[in-house]
Amino acid sequence: MPCVSYINNPLLKLISFIAFRYLFSKKSRNIINIISVISAVTVMVITAALVILLSAFNGLEAWVISLFNQADPELKIELVSGKTFEADSLLLNKIQRVEGVKTVSPVIEDNAMFIYGEKQYIGILKGIQPNNPAYAGIEPLMLDGDPGIFADSSGYALLGAGVAGILGLNLDNAMRRLVIYFPKRGKKVDLFNPFRSIALFPAGVFSIQQDYDSKYVWIPLDIAQEVLDADNMLTAYEIELQSGANDESVKKQIQQQLPSTLTVKTRLEQQAVFYKVFQTERLILTVILSFILLLASFNIFGALTMLLVEKRRDTAVLRSLGFSINQIRRIFWTQGFLISLAGCLAGLLLGISVCVVQMQTGIIKIGPQEGAPPYPVILEAGDVLFSAMLVLVTGALVVLFRIRLVKEAYFSASLKSGQ
Repeated sequence: MPCVSYINNPLLKLISFIAFRYLFSKKSRNIINIISVISAVTVMVITAALVILLSAFNGLEAWVISLFNQADPELKIELVSGKTFEADSLLLNKIQRVEGVKTVSPVIEDNAMFIYGEKQYIGILKGIQPNNPAYAGIEPLMLDGDPGIFADSSGYALLGAGVAGILGLNLDNAMRRLVIYFPKRGKKVDLFNPFRSIALFPAGVFSIQQDYDSKYVWIPLDIAQEVLDADNMLTAYEIELQSGANDESVKKQIQQQLPSTLTVKTRLEQQAVFYKVFQTERLILTVILSFILLLASFNIFGALTMLLVEKRRDTAVLRSLGFSINQIRRIFWTQGFLISLAGCLAGLLLGISVCVVQMQTGIIKIGPQEGAPPYPVILEAGDVLFSAMLVLVTGALVVLFRIRLVKEAYFSASLKSGQ
């Protein structure tokens, strides 16, 4: 094995010993020690920054996904292009029979105008059924009121917290209704009565996710189809999966049952733009830190340059003892790599420690306000390994580049000066 052969190779052990002594021995020029320490500290800081920032991105992504999970269905069937399609009971039965599917909920949503008292707002009207997964779990997310919009034949509505705030909703005023307006469909526009409208009792206020809360108002599906002038029309089927079901596997089975005009999307695909932006930001940040790491590694370049000057006589002695040029180069390469290794290990320790402290104590909050949740951090072994490999490979290449710049004339001159 390579490790065993390295341990049993006296020459390699000697090269490592000399490089180690060069690293920690006292130099005649103290500036070399200073530059070496600065190089190691710089590598340490950047390594720690990589670990911390990648872990912070992991935590932030998981936190945002958890927020979207409350608003987005596990699977969603919608048109490939267009807005509404006709409800099909046969297709609905086929989807419900797919293994892993728990519930299938038809929905319709569209932009509408909401008027409450003297205030108005344009948001998204969503018609749902009682078996909708989001509605079934709305109870703990209610800020005020009663979620029973299907309690009787009267029309009720649930408002997102953002919409309710803009409209100045007052649930104690039982006489004031929420009026919903939607433009009449058709080629001819009635200038005297261009809108369809319906007045509903606001039943309660929910809070799922800030962006969602600022847009949505929920009402029963049949009432939504009436006000949107879309009888028997839908915009999507929202699907809840059985516990332990694989969304990708179920998605493939459902897609086989659908016409070419419909497609199935997982939660990740429903928020595709967000995830692409998030991953792009992560990549850009990693690239920026990599460039900073590359520039910082050139501190090692400077330290090795000065060491080569100082150890000129030592190089002559090593040549006299029979060391080849490549073996001497390996000594200096090993020393430069040891600086990177020391900075890398210290940086990993620092970065992991900061992440663990944040995970255990939550000392850093997302916002300055009281009661703000701690900034989420998820430490993954893959990110630690990636950070270590990036730092070590960058350091090794920079050191190799510097050593390769040393001409053979340097070693010949060293030999003459030793004589």
